[in-house]
Amino acid sequence: MVCKAGRMLCRPTYKAFSPNASPWSVAGWNSSAPPPLPLTLSDTSLAVPLTFIGSLPPTLIDRIPLETFEGIIDQMDHPSLPVAALVCKAWHHRATTNLYSTVEIISRTNYHLLVERFRTSSHVQQMLARTRTIIVKGFSYPVTRATFLDSLPLVFATALPALRTFAIYGALRPAMHPTFYRALRQFGHLLSLHLSDVRLSNVTELQRVVYAFPNLQALHLRGVTLVQTDSACCRYQLPTHTPLEYKLKQLELFLDEREGERPYLTCITNWLVGSTICASLTDLAAGLNGLEVKFGARGQQGRACEQITLLLETCGPSLLSFHGRLAAMVEPPAGYHLVHNTALRRLTLEVDLFNVGHWEEKWLRAASRLYATLSTVRSQQLECITIKLTYDDWGSDWTLESVLVGPEAPILTQEMLTSQWRSLHDVMDRLYSDKLRDVTVETLILHYGGLWSEEEANAVDQRIIPIYRQLFAPWNHRGIVKMTNIDHAQG
Repeated sequence: MVCKAGRMLCRPTYKAFSPNASPWSVAGWNSSAPPPLPLTLSDTSLAVPLTFIGSLPPTLIDRIPLETFEGIIDQMDHPSLPVAALVCKAWHHRATTNLYSTVEIISRTNYHLLVERFRTSSHVQQMLARTRTIIVKGFSYPVTRATFLDSLPLVFATALPALRTFAIYGALRPAMHPTFYRALRQFGHLLSLHLSDVRLSNVTELQRVVYAFPNLQALHLRGVTLVQTDSACCRYQLPTHTPLEYKLKQLELFLDEREGERPYLTCITNWLVGSTICASLTDLAAGLNGLEVKFGARGQQGRACEQITLLLETCGPSLLSFHGRLAAMVEPPAGYHLVHNTALRRLTLEVDLFNVGHWEEKWLRAASRLYATLSTVRSQQLECITIKLTYDDWGSDWTLESVLVGPEAPILTQEMLTSQWRSLHDVMDRLYSDKLRDVTVETLILHYGGLWSEEEANAVDQRIIPIYRQLFAPWNHRGIVKMTNIDHAQG
């Protein structure tokens, strides 16, 4: 302890019991009786120096509680964990546990090393028994060389009882070895499956992978492509080993479709709608990938809204959260129909305003796209809405001069407040309720002609914010709109 006078107080020390001894022992105090008054930190009457009993550890690292280091280790990225495990014995257990909690396999060499350690080390076997997530990445080598994935479920079939998440990035290919699909059933306790940038023969192969996990609750599909997409391959087929009560809780579906390519989204949604696995969805995120929204065909984008609307109808009142992506190039304005989702609580809408051109056109199209979806909301439970607007300056008349001083400057006039704006404001008034307490507006500007300076970007931001206040005027007047900082990025 330190008193106000700067003196150090020691803790009381207790000697062997004696009827005549006092339990009080303070440096310089030899009285056989306790002090007549309580000793407090504000007492400045002590004229003798006070000393410590005991001392702090000499090094700073020994003074920091182990729990603090463990908290830091928990926040480390995966490549840093092997280094942390070698720092000292105290760190080794936590770093090793986290290292094997999520196992990343990024190459054939990496895979063979893991198999060898698994077969020769009982410690590694114990660590793998607590593994929660396996991530297989196939981006760093040709897919034809990623054949080690065929044997992974068979080799580790009984070694991963705690596995809950399985993520495959780019390594899944058409016509996997038959043992791969059969061995996947050993991971029947899996709860979450991520498939990203994988290519399959048809939707039946996708079904075989998904239906291997009867307890699956979350399915994430990004960039999945199919070799065959004819009508026969798009029909739903229920495997005989799959229980009818199979239900998903979370579904993420963002696919790539360009002009002339096969309708992957249609095939996959036909399967999902035709089965019963989406009947109890609580969280749905769907749309075309951002790059395809920019360069893709308008017909595909309009069809994507129709297919996702079928999923929304299938979910019905069980859906609590929806995240959809809209494109400004679709005419007439395409949106999602949320009429059947009467218990919706969270709504996120991304509007990609690519290749639109003039400033006035950007704002009008943003209003029309938002109206197309918001006008269909019937839920009285809506609590929060997030709107993400993305612009670009690629192939448009949008320049720094036009934004700040030119004729394209974003100054809204009464002529611009067309029926689209008024209709959108009417919908915002209707959607407002006591439960709607948060509307967040996020903005990203992609620059293909080079990033602006910080001063130029700030000047543009100051011109955009007043427009947002008018665009979301009914909610802004009620004080529930939060506008985040506008992000600028290289396109």
